[in-house]
Order: sequence, then structure tokens, then C-alpha cells
Amino acid sequence: MSSDVKGVVSEVVARALADREAGGRAPHWGDAILIDALHRAGEEAGAGTATGVARTWFDEKIAAADLNGPSWNWGHLPMVAWDLFATTGDKRYREYALAVAEHIASGTPKTAEGLMATHGGQPQLWVDSMFFSLPALYRAARETGEIRWREEASRDLEGHVRHLYNPGSGLFYHCWDEGYDGPARFTGSGFAPLAEPAYWARGNAWALLALVDAVANGEDQYRPLLQKLSMRLLALQDKRSGLWPTVVDDSSSYLETSASAMFALAFLRGWQLHLLEDEFKQAAARALDGLLTRVDRGRVGGVSAQTPPGSAEDYNAIPIGEETYGTGFVILLGLEPV
Repeated sequence: MSSDVKGVVSEVVARALADREAGGRAPHWGDAILIDALHRAGEEAGAGTATGVARTWFDEKIAAADLNGPSWNWGHLPMVAWDLFATTGDKRYREYALAVAEHIASGTPKTAEGLMATHGGQPQLWVDSMFFSLPALYRAARETGEIRWREEASRDLEGHVRHLYNPGSGLFYHCWDEGYDGPARFTGSGFAPLAEPAYWARGNAWALLALVDAVANGEDQYRPLLQKLSMRLLALQDKRSGLWPTVVDDSSSYLETSASAMFALAFLRGWQLHLLEDEFKQAAARALDGLLTRVDRGRVGGVSAQTPPGSAEDYNAIPIGEETYGTGFVILLGLEPV
């Protein structure tokens, strides 16, 4: 980590800790990403206060977690729980991680094919759930040696890819609706078929991070898809800023912080695993340079707010500002070894 990056990451961590101490923010699904980032900052960057805050915040989150809600509210918490178990030996963290894995595998609504619909509501597959469910199952399999977790993850990964990936565009849709048997958007009062293709940047980032994790866990048959998606996204990176637009294949769409940090993080992890070539490491460096310009006194701006499945027009209308998941992914990117 260069001194400039280290300084900015330290500034962002300090601001996140101050905001947490000040209170006043409503609980948010993105908190789990920031908790993960603060824990790693404490463990890897020597920010001891961050470790303590992450543990306290995490304990509050698991005490209040409602597993009947959408998976993005709790799906990343098991990843933090396993890390906390490794560093503290507290078996509560292991038990929580396994309880969530069990809920994903057997307690969530299913489509007619038996695929998890972890968001609730009508039978749909959302690209977000690739990130907020599958890594937790692969991690449970790795930590326990129980093959059933991996089998569930493999089945759901195949189904999400089959229904959400569009080979023609080389990109992932946000939502597939079982009733329409195709991509869908939220209209404000309900869901309707998606009339014109639209590709949400953060959704493709959820997918890419999930694919990197899956291949790292032995799903080598997805290596070609991971590489193809990465190449497609590399071509869509804004050459001047190093960032990506929120409608990822529309250069006139506004550049978005969280997806850019997530793409860069996935590129680096793929490169470290020898799945991606050096050009992806260089692309991640360009993205990090661009992201550093979006940090002002420790606050990470330019992050799109919570985003329902929509059209290109819908995605472009989502307001931007500061969100815990955007802050978390920028910290995680800055901490990633290169």
C-alpha cells in the first residue's frame, strides 16, 4: 500500500469510527460491508480501535438480524463472523455463521426449480443474492468440511447465472422474475417485465465478486465466465477517471463509486488467484486513483443509494451521496495486497 493510499484509508477509517461513535444513523444493510472493512483495518493495518468498534457493531447487528428479511440485510455477516471466530475463538460467531448458512439453504423461499429467492416476495432471482448468499455457503463448506453447503451453493450459482447472465451483452441483469420468465423492473407499485435491457453497474459487481469467490472455492467451470465478464467490464472502464458508470454500458451515465471499488477489488482478487492478467491489476490501480479523488475529509462520496431493479432511466435517477457499503468497499480496496 502506497503512503498516499494508506493515508486516505486511515482518514476514511477514522471518519467511519467517528460517525459510529456519534450515532444517529439508522441501521442499514450496507453496515455489514463497513463492519467487515473496519475489522480488516484493525487486523491488517493495525487500527486497533477499528477492531473493537467492528466487534461491538457486529454483536449489535446479529442480535437484531431478522433472517426473514432480504438477504442483503444479513448475508454478508457470516463472512465477518468466521473472521471474528478465527481471531477471538468465540463460538457464538461460528454458531451464527452456520445458522445463516442453514437459513439460506433451507429457510428461504424457493423458485419452482428450487433456487433460493432470498429477497422474499414473489419468486425472483436478484443478482445481489449471488454476493449475499453464495460466499456464506462456500465458507461454511470450507470451515466445516460439510459438502452439503457447497452443493447448495453450486446449484444456486448455476441457476442465477442461467437466468441473469445475458450472453449477447456479456453482462448480468438485476432481476429475473419467475412469472414473466425474464428480466423485470420495479415500477413503484409492483413488478413488470423489463422492456429494454439495462445493466446496473453494482449488480454486475456483485456478480463478479461472487464469481471470483466461487472459482476460488473450486468452481473452476466458471473461470471462463469470470474472465469474459472481466474483459467486458475492462472495456467499459472510463479511461479518464478509472471509474465505471452506474448504467455500466452507457458512458453518458454518471460515474459511480461503490461499483467502481467493487470491480477493482474483484480484479485484484482475480489477479492474485492467477485468474486475471496484469492488465486487470493496472485497471484496479487506475480505479483506486479515481476513487481517492472522491474522498473528502474521510467521507466517500458519489455512491448511489439503494437501487431497486429498474430501467436505465431508473438507475440514472438514483441519488448519490455517502453510504456505508461505499465506504466499506473503498476501505477494502485500499487494504487489498498488491
